[in-house]
Amino acid sequence: MSQEFLLSVEEFGLGLLLIGETSMLRAWLETHGIEWKENVVRERFSAAAHSLVARNLARLGRAGSLILDESLGQTLQDAAHPDYSLSFARVMEGKEERWVFHVKEDRIVLQHVHRGAGYRLERMSFSLEVLHAKAAAFFRISPSFAVHECGELPLEEFERLSEATDLPASLRRELLEDREAEVFRGSLARIDYTEHGPVSDYGCLALGGPQRTWLFRLLPVERRIRICPSSPEGLREELLLLMERRYR
Repeated sequence: MSQEFLLSVEEFGLGLLLIGETSMLRAWLETHGIEWKENVVRERFSAAAHSLVARNLARLGRAGSLILDESLGQTLQDAAHPDYSLSFARVMEGKEERWVFHVKEDRIVLQHVHRGAGYRLERMSFSLEVLHAKAAAFFRISPSFAVHECGELPLEEFERLSEATDLPASLRRELLEDREAEVFRGSLARIDYTEHGPVSDYGCLALGGPQRTWLFRLLPVERRIRICPSSPEGLREELLLLMERRYR
């Protein structure tokens, strides 16, 4: 099972409205700087409605009501109410890219910004292999860029790496070199949804240097950072820790 939808911001918002997610829609519009006024929303959504109908992603009912395509509606429902989400974020050359995998039972919805405007939604069967392959490509995890050594240090030393005393000298030197000449930095995090909103306390930081990629596991309770193997096998272990909530 794999389905893909490309939606503008307005089409995504109209989709939320059609599946009854009014409160979520208000927050969504606010993040995109769209004022919550009836005339503004009507104008924005009118064009979106015509576009969805033209692309067979919605149809007009007998009473003139707009009915969303069933597959798109289910995809939006899964994205709006996942069991949990995995966020891949990366900043490279000053530009941020974020992929969010919304996990719902035996399926996943991948959501990310498409070409700077609008969203790409891809609904697929749940698969660790697919998640692993996409994460490896996203964070440049491969044997040729792997760090195999491990280490652990307090958060304070991680922030002042040149003063870190808990790391072997060679590991600290390589990490300092890559941090000064970084290609990208990013994060891999689990997002849980509570009655108070989304919570993301556990995850992994990533740093890409010219010759190596680093993975740093966050240990918030201990206030420490663990340098983990950044091989494909090491990445798989980090994904499993997040998926199975074994950080806690």
